[in-house]
Amino acid sequence: MKIKKIFFYLFLILISLFSTQVFSDDVNQLILDLDNNDHRVRYKAAKTLEEMGEKALPALDALINALEDKNANVRFSAAKAIGGIGEKALPALDALNNAFEDENTSVKYFAEKAIEKIGQKAFPTLIGKKASPTVDALINELKY
Repeated sequence: MKIKKIFFYLFLILISLFSTQVFSDDVNQLILDLDNNDHRVRYKAAKTLEEMGEKALPALDALINALEDKNANVRFSAAKAIGGIGEKALPALDALNNAFEDENTSVKYFAEKAIEKIGQKAFPTLIGKKASPTVDALINELKY
């Protein structure tokens, strides 16, 4: 019986190691896809990263770049993916703040939501910067 348990635990360890490598390869492919010539491929990559939540952190730099994509769907999905990363997406704040100048209201909205999800860590970075009315209200609320 002990041998079966040992093999079972070894099996779980091997699966864990394998799935981590597969996951890493998947994220690397999504990062490459964000730079694809086809906007549909870029959108699908951003959307998939959005669904991954915090696990999309390795793709943060690529998502920041995607905030300037020619396609609005890619831009707002990138903003949503950054928001899903949460507090660890703090390096994206400048790019998210710049997204408030986007002509697409969805991009503006999801950039704003991403900053809200980053939370209080965003406060010092946003003070004195031009931001959306909601972010300005958030800053005022955090001040007092």
